[in-house]
Amino acid sequence: MRQLQGERIGSQLHHLSYCFLASYGTQRTLILDTKNYNGNPEGLETFFLPLSDTCTSYNKSQMVAWPGKKDSLVVRFPSMDRPNPRPNYFPKSIPKDISERLVRLHGDPFAWWMGQFFNLQIRRSDKLIREAVYIDLSVYMQEVDEFYKQLELRQPVAQRRIFLATDDPKVIPEINKKYPEYKVVYNSASVDSTRLNQRKKASSLRYFLADVYFLSRSDFLVCGMTSNICRLCYELMQSLHADASTRVSSVDRDYYFHFEVDHVAKARFPHKPRRPEELEMQEGDLVEGSNRGHFSEHPSKNNGFLWGKNTRTNKSGYYPAYKTVEVLKKADVLSFEHIDRKK
Repeated sequence: MRQLQGERIGSQLHHLSYCFLASYGTQRTLILDTKNYNGNPEGLETFFLPLSDTCTSYNKSQMVAWPGKKDSLVVRFPSMDRPNPRPNYFPKSIPKDISERLVRLHGDPFAWWMGQFFNLQIRRSDKLIREAVYIDLSVYMQEVDEFYKQLELRQPVAQRRIFLATDDPKVIPEINKKYPEYKVVYNSASVDSTRLNQRKKASSLRYFLADVYFLSRSDFLVCGMTSNICRLCYELMQSLHADASTRVSSVDRDYYFHFEVDHVAKARFPHKPRRPEELEMQEGDLVEGSNRGHFSEHPSKNNGFLWGKNTRTNKSGYYPAYKTVEVLKKADVLSFEHIDRKK
């Protein structure tokens, strides 16, 4: 059982991912209580069908704290995504029984896995307070230009188009002035709803979900992965394409999941630093990715370099991501085949 309250919409929807994973890992039915969420009396059921037609209520007197016991009737999942104890099927891991096929067939297996549970996006305003840094419009548009140049090599393009989702209304006239060759499509009501004093209104959630819907269905997505919205759209794209790992470009850092643990990369090739802040690597070295602090402290995406710590030398710095491969964590959870047999 889980109640939704507080935090922003993007954070809450990613919190639901933890709830779904807990439900899958414990083989329990998930009950969501979203009444009056973000000003909507019926909560998320205003926009989505309920998770179950039969199991929709619970008895508070039977509720116990996470993780409960096997005979516990109702277990309350923690409000934060750092439960204690933390099971090994939480991010960033994939089920062991499907891991070999996922690694073989998909460029970003964990993103595909998250996409099973549930365009240009410029996020600024409150994110600039502590989680991100200001990124100029030209950085976004460089990625858009590269996409269209590649597309025009394969087919004629009569009009370059952008679907824009942003919480910074000033960026709209800026695009129109600096990039007149593009046709910009956006929802002015959605942009207005992103103002900090509007985000708790019922209509704000409707506009938010509409933006996520269209962004996730774009041919190519340009955004910043420090934004929950960017990561959510990227995850949803995995359910729409066989492999959408190449359909996105992040202007700040690579894809990650909040409160993930054990993000490790293995060096495929040695690396000799060419500048003081770079990390020396030997083939086979393990590099721990750093999620401590915020992007403003360690900008992770730096011309193909990521920030991490070499476990062999215990030194931190930028390492070339293209010389490494992510070490995927595989969780032993009941396979789908066994789940079906329990019915």
